[in-house]
Amino acid sequence: MTGPSGRRLSGRHLKGLLVALTLLAALSVAWLRFAAPAPVAANAASELFSAERALVQLRLLLGDGAPHPVGSAANAAVRERIVARLLALGYQPEVQRGFSCGRHGRCSEVQNIVVTLPGGPEAILLVAHYDSVPAGPGAADDGAGVAAVLEVARVLATRPDRRNTIVLLIDDGEEVGLLGAELFMAKHPMAKQARVVINLEARGTSGPSMMFETAGPTAGLVRLLAGALDRPITSSLFSAVYERMPNDTDLTVFRRGGLVGYNFAFLDDARHYHTAQDNLQHLSTASLQHHGDNALALLDALAAADLEALSRGGDAVWFDVLGFCVVHWPRSWSLPLALLAVALLWGGAAGAARRQPRFWSGLGWILGATLAVIVLVTTVSAVLVGLLAAAGLVHQFGANSVFPLVGVPAVVAATVCCLVVRTRRVQRQSVVARYAGGWSLWGLLTIAVAVLLPEGSYLFIVPALAAGMLALVARSPAGGGWWAWLASLVPLLVMVLLWFPVVLALVAAVGLFGQLAIGAAYGLMATAAIPVLGLVLPPRPVRDGQL
Repeated sequence: MTGPSGRRLSGRHLKGLLVALTLLAALSVAWLRFAAPAPVAANAASELFSAERALVQLRLLLGDGAPHPVGSAANAAVRERIVARLLALGYQPEVQRGFSCGRHGRCSEVQNIVVTLPGGPEAILLVAHYDSVPAGPGAADDGAGVAAVLEVARVLATRPDRRNTIVLLIDDGEEVGLLGAELFMAKHPMAKQARVVINLEARGTSGPSMMFETAGPTAGLVRLLAGALDRPITSSLFSAVYERMPNDTDLTVFRRGGLVGYNFAFLDDARHYHTAQDNLQHLSTASLQHHGDNALALLDALAAADLEALSRGGDAVWFDVLGFCVVHWPRSWSLPLALLAVALLWGGAAGAARRQPRFWSGLGWILGATLAVIVLVTTVSAVLVGLLAAAGLVHQFGANSVFPLVGVPAVVAATVCCLVVRTRRVQRQSVVARYAGGWSLWGLLTIAVAVLLPEGSYLFIVPALAAGMLALVARSPAGGGWWAWLASLVPLLVMVLLWFPVVLALVAAVGLFGQLAIGAAYGLMATAAIPVLGLVLPPRPVRDGQL
């Protein structure tokens, strides 16, 4: 094969081109799959959840689009429209009235809307709140959740008898202290039958509906979710991080009451959150569709499940694979898997190390290079994005922040990594030293994270396992041929497909304030490229007299 100038392309050129195209394809797939599905049309089959139908109801509920905080006349009008819609669907909604106080001293009269679909003695709660903040109409937070519950109610009206009772709870006063949930758990008779809860929330106006928090032991919950959802976006890391934050939703109240359950929310365009911009014009119909699909599919699975069994068992580590499926394992497996990954990594390089007397010093140089990449990418990314923010070119959660928050660290990481690999010290090291050194830090981090934050250990365990197994299959990547290239590229590809969606979620959740974390993530991702870049970048020319 020849290039544009007629010169024959070498194997190194072909490998470099394939690496670039493969990584670009992986990033594109990860980007496209981290999205909500297309909305279902209003004339779709009646047994399907349709965001277009739900949106019609949401427009009616919001009326003139005025804010409707708890206790206001506007909130009473929204409540009456919800009740009217449920009556039109053939239900007999109950309005639970009472005075409720939250844990932080906020108190108010609240009025919850409750619909019970009879089944067995155990009950499932599907929950959304209908009050908004005083600043805006709450089309996403939590009008989208309410509209999803109403469309789910329409679908459930056509379903046959079920094993478990379903309770639709559209509660009041969430924004001022979770007051409606507190009242339900304290005084409603169905609270004693409830075992599992699905809560629908929003912290933005677009993006995929992510299952970002669980309540109770997770092994059974995740196993059921993995078999129920068609497009799952979830991770045990999301849940672990959220539990360490000061935020609360209605699920907090239900967890204290002994229920297990799931929390779903979409997070993109968080600049609209709790503002006048949280309106119908900014609400993504695709996000509403994903919310409803998740709620209906999970509700169907729970309606036929042994709910008591979900409360038993231990905790799990889990993650979705590009929204196609959910992989999970017992949390107690994380450390053994991490140790196995490290053993495989070192086993693949052991033979070459015995044949190379300078292997250990070379590995030390590469390990130092990986640390330098992480520090440089983190620092430079944070500085550049900070300068863009100071110049007014990007702002927290701004519409023009996607490229700076995602693209700047990527460009910095690629540049820094290429420069480091092209240094004489790194290029003088053997291929196996670059491979072992490039993954040594990952091995150490895999063990550390498995101990300190097992919910996030999959981000390190899976790429490290791939690197270790391929090193053994290739009988060490020291030969420099196609096997060595594949042994270096495939773990990098696995890492990109796992890490990039997490970075996208981090951007949506924390924006500019998380730029250090985003830069560090890209720095870690870049270090996994050191082995393959050493194989595809041309050797650095050495002048006379240079070592």
